[in-house]
Amino acid sequence: MAVLKVIIVNILGYDYPLKGDFKPEHIRKIALKLDLKMREVQNSLQTKSIEKTAVITALNIENELTTAQESRESIVNELEKRTNDLINTLEAALQNTFKQSDNL
Repeated sequence: MAVLKVIIVNILGYDYPLKGDFKPEHIRKIALKLDLKMREVQNSLQTKSIEKTAVITALNIENELTTAQESRESIVNELEKRTNDLINTLEAALQNTFKQSDNL
């Protein structure tokens, strides 16, 4: 059984204790990135509302994630198409080679 770790991260001046089976340095890195994103949103909205800041930040992060997933899916589809094209080209070349060797 894994030992659960407890770390405290600070986001927008508030401490949040987190308990789990994770790498503390990874969680701290994520929390720091989240804190920076939330501060950017808070500054751009010129609001002190943590709730509004959190919701807008969550929407921004979800947009980034969805865009990245769509991009990844597009790349995977393109790679699959190119792979199939290469397979078809190789199969045609092999068929041509077999036909030529049969004619010898």
